[in-house]
Amino acid sequence: MSDRIRLDDLTDNGLDQLYDQNDALYRERAHLVALLAALHPSHIGHTDPNLPDWAVVTVETPAGQMTWHIAERDMDLFTHVQPTNRIYRGWDGHTTKEKYARMRDLTEAAPSLLKLEVVADQQAEHIKQLAARAEQAERDAARFHAAWHSARLRAQREASHSRVCRISRNGWKRRAEQAEAAIERVRALAPMLDGLEELIATSSRDWGEHRVDAWLWAVLVGWNCEEQHDHDETCDDGAAMAEQQQRHGWSDEAVAKARRFRAAVRAVAALDKQHPTTN
Repeated sequence: MSDRIRLDDLTDNGLDQLYDQNDALYRERAHLVALLAALHPSHIGHTDPNLPDWAVVTVETPAGQMTWHIAERDMDLFTHVQPTNRIYRGWDGHTTKEKYARMRDLTEAAPSLLKLEVVADQQAEHIKQLAARAEQAERDAARFHAAWHSARLRAQREASHSRVCRISRNGWKRRAEQAEAAIERVRALAPMLDGLEELIATSSRDWGEHRVDAWLWAVLVGWNCEEQHDHDETCDDGAAMAEQQQRHGWSDEAVAKARRFRAAVRAVAALDKQHPTTN
């Protein structure tokens, strides 16, 4: 009679025992694979998208590549194995049947291949190759960065030179003409501003009574004496502006703004006097 348990007779306790036996078998297999990984260049990582919860240990042997899936509970046996990265060779497509055929070839060659000296030489050569690849990657990165920086500087110099060349004599002449036209437009404002100043200054209106009127007077006429001499109490030494500031609650910033606007009005008038229009 068979010792196998029928599914109909399987109890929860019996099922737990089967799981424990299965885990024990995987654990035993993991010990053997860990030993093989210690004897040959190897790496481990979650590289199988079909089984993302299982790691894959890849062992590169003289007989060919071999891979096994490792359960998370057995990962403590593989702390000596390097994590998989882009430098390592990926799965070469071998099947399970091909893997164990390679295992048999490796076993037959074991007397010569598994000597400690040979294993040490293999690992040393593997480490040497990895170090060479890393150094080459660093050199490639340095060359790329230098080339990129050089190309960027060259592009900036060429762009700057191109901009300078585009500003020709005609360009400067056009800018000068534009500037002269702008001056003419500003100068044309002088008669209008003079007319407003005279209209306000000769008006019988009390221009300090209302806030807006006082502001217009400050800009177009000016509350302070603007004659070129030493100011004293006879010509108002800034008292009129201070009085309007207090009367209408102007801030210091508002007073400073009014004085800037007044200075601009005077500058327009002065420009017209220095370069009168030809109309």
